Amino acid sequence: MLRDTCKLLEGQGISLVFAHVSPAVREQFDRYGLTAVFGADAFYGSLRAVVNAWEHMQDAAEASSPNSAGGTPQL
Repeated sequence: MLRDTCKLLEGQGISLVFAHVSPAVREQFDRYGLTAVFGADAFYGSLRAVVNAWEHMQDAAEASSPNSAGGTPQL
C-alpha cells in the first residue's frame, strides 16, 4: 500500500519524504525494499531539515527562472 501511494504521488510530481524515522522502522523499509522506492534522500532527521530542504529548492527554482510564475517546487 505504501509503495502504491508513493508511485501515485510520484506520478503527480509529489515526493514523499519522512522525518524522525526510528532505526527499527528504517530497518523494515530496507528489508522490504521501500527505501529503494522512496530513495535514500527521502529521509530527514527532523521536520526542520525537511523545511530547510524545501526552502533551498524553492530558492534555487526562483534563482534559475526569475521570470517564472512562481510555482511551488516539490521535495
